[in-house]
Amino acid sequence: MCYNHPMETKQTNPINKYPVTLEGDTITCYVLFHPDFLKTDEEWGATYADVCCEGICKYWGEAGFTVNLIRIDKGNKRPHICVLPAKVTGTSYVMSRWWRWGWGLIRSSFHPESFMINWSKRHPGNIHLNLRKRPRNEWYMRVASHEFGHVLGLGDA
Repeated sequence: MCYNHPMETKQTNPINKYPVTLEGDTITCYVLFHPDFLKTDEEWGATYADVCCEGICKYWGEAGFTVNLIRIDKGNKRPHICVLPAKVTGTSYVMSRWWRWGWGLIRSSFHPESFMINWSKRHPGNIHLNLRKRPRNEWYMRVASHEFGHVLGLGDA
């Protein structure tokens, strides 16, 4: 089950210091989408943000979770994750905010992939998704769901 909430323009709920919370089998996440994700894809008939949310809700729902994705706008100061276009490598990835870079190296015994990834409950990182056109939105839904797992602190299998 998924609840893709309409955009929250002002803080109506009490402020939680964490952008992502897990209570029982319910995941709540505040999300700010880059403007490029708000464009409608003519073939899909939906925005990239809508397809991203649909994928996260679908695949995490199949795993037994209820997902509450609450979109916020740029003026909302609530702790949140960002979904941004992938510009560095052309692949999708999760990256910590710049002030946390380097700590991942120390925590992972200097594994190079960990330089820009240092997960914490308060700073889970931002999702960077490849916006290149794919023939079906199913691919995009799976990638968004996979990267959301990294925001939750899960590594690759």
